[in-house]
Amino acid sequence: MGKPWLVNLGTRITPWAIKTGLPVNGLIRGTIFSQFVGGETLEETAVVAKKLKGYNVQVILDYGVEGGDDGEKGFDHATEEFIRVIKYAATQSNIPFMSIKVTGFARFTCFA
Repeated sequence: MGKPWLVNLGTRITPWAIKTGLPVNGLIRGTIFSQFVGGETLEETAVVAKKLKGYNVQVILDYGVEGGDDGEKGFDHATEEFIRVIKYAATQSNIPFMSIKVTGFARFTCFA
């Protein structure tokens, strides 16, 4: 993060590398992942949120799932997870809100 030219390069190349299937996930996980991601499950994130609460740091939970991969079942699962995360956040004073993708629980269709 201290090298702007490297950040600029990475910002441009990484989405392309992921989209084309290049094996960059391990590199990302081994370098910058933990600086921006508190966990991949609510349980992992809860540990990080609790630690940050000790430093009076607020947390934004971001459940960025896309629903519908397996039809309505996927939307239903995503909706259940959103509700579970909202209920958890409601018990934590340092989690004032969460970010969600509307396409996680509703089909997105463009009407012309």
